[in-house]
Amino acid sequence: MSNSIRSLTRGARWVVAGAFVLAGAAWAGSQTPTLQRLQIVQQWLQHQAELQASLNLNASQTAAWQALQAEQRALFMQGRTQLSEAADLARSELSAPDADLAGLAATLETEVDLWMADQRALRARKLAFYETLSAEQQAVLREELIHRMERAESLRDTLLQLATTAP
Repeated sequence: MSNSIRSLTRGARWVVAGAFVLAGAAWAGSQTPTLQRLQIVQQWLQHQAELQASLNLNASQTAAWQALQAEQRALFMQGRTQLSEAADLARSELSAPDADLAGLAATLETEVDLWMADQRALRARKLAFYETLSAEQQAVLREELIHRMERAESLRDTLLQLATTAP
């Protein structure tokens, strides 16, 4: 694996970790978490519907697209549940006077690795779907990926700013 790919992989892990941290902080610190989550979900669903419409999918592509979207939502919900459980476990372990930080870190790392394996498997299915699309449809999805990368870079920049200004 090239150094640039390793760097991207490490960077992706930091983005995922940062997204979990920010999502957890936003969720825990919000005054109206239910309303905010509903708004985020509505925005995401609207964006996905617009993307699907812009792809002009045929019937079999639509079925495959919808199956991938359902799988992505299920994986997100699973990750959200795991994050909550991991936070509870961490709070419990950290409150103990003889806290096993190495054990906690190993447990959390295992959970993240399992979640990442599920994400990789889903990505493989998404790539297989991509190969079924026409050149025009592929161009639409590549443009979407560029926008997602830009948002991830913005998140990374925000995380770096927080890290460099934190006491």
